[in-house]
Amino acid sequence: RDHAATRHLTDQLTNHPTTQRAQAPTTSRAVTRLALFHKHEECGPDPIDPASYCEPNLMISNLELMGLGSAPAVWNSTLPLPTSPDLREVMSDEPPSCPDATRSYHKSVAMDACAPESYDALWRALFGAFETEQAEAAGAGHGGER
Repeated sequence: RDHAATRHLTDQLTNHPTTQRAQAPTTSRAVTRLALFHKHEECGPDPIDPASYCEPNLMISNLELMGLGSAPAVWNSTLPLPTSPDLREVMSDEPPSCPDATRSYHKSVAMDACAPESYDALWRALFGAFETEQAEAAGAGHGGER
């Protein structure tokens, strides 16, 4: 067995760009990022009945890469809506309205047809905070004038 050749191949695979974890992007401008995902979807921290493979806890890793926190606010309709700054990343554990659908946990946060009615207030809060932040940033960029 050629151990040097094996070591060389292993080094090539380990250092290949497709096997490297991406680094968080850097930017000189402020970027507002929001995330809503379900605790039990494939890439979430506690997947239930996944329909596809996902690296363990990938959703949390992706949040970190986007510059968000690693501890999203957990929400369901029995809890008050998260407020800023916790409103940037929200992990739902609200039961989906289409529990028999394939990927129901993912669909509950990604598709209106599977979203529980309780998400209406959550989506309004998420995007209301986003719109307020965008308006404030636009005002600050123009000497405070609009």
